[in-house]
Amino acid sequence: MQDLILRTRRMIFDTANLEGTFPEDDMLCARSNQEIQDCLDANRIDAWYELLLPAATRPALPAGIQFKDFYHQEGNWEADATLTDASYNILTPLTSDYIVGHWSFADSINYAVRIKGKYYDLYGAAADLLENWAAELKLQFAFSLGRDQFKLTDQFESLLTLADRYRLRQRPTFVHLERSDMASDQEAGFLDYPINGLYEGR
Repeated sequence: MQDLILRTRRMIFDTANLEGTFPEDDMLCARSNQEIQDCLDANRIDAWYELLLPAATRPALPAGIQFKDFYHQEGNWEADATLTDASYNILTPLTSDYIVGHWSFADSINYAVRIKGKYYDLYGAAADLLENWAAELKLQFAFSLGRDQFKLTDQFESLLTLADRYRLRQRPTFVHLERSDMASDQEAGFLDYPINGLYEGR
């Protein structure tokens, strides 16, 4: 989890002590490790034995096609992810790239490989952190005294601008909507029947 926190901190340019370790409440940084982890958990996706996509390797003849590399369509996995076969037996990969979502094996695997673990939307978490940061600045001073001006509005606007950019890159959220003022097909006496592999109302 620590590497995900570090990468998220770099995304929001909270640069104090970037190359060191971060205590739970690092006073040198604007955002604590715990706050970053909370935002990451709010943008976490749990994967329950999802199938990995095999990538074929074509070695020199006479060997046939081998499957040693497996990918998930998402990256930014926590390092406690586990791989299993179709019978849920634990598999041990040769290499693991949790950022990309790529695992490789020493020998070819000719059966389905599944993954159980957690991956994170870093863009969504970074946008949440930037908006929290901007909210704090909103309450701070902005006044003029003679020819001198004291304001934090520039930093406030910069944080929100970057948050908007990250919002455009975060994972989409799907919401199921159901109208309560309309009868469903089943209530109206209609059922769906498969016709040539497709479902059409009857």
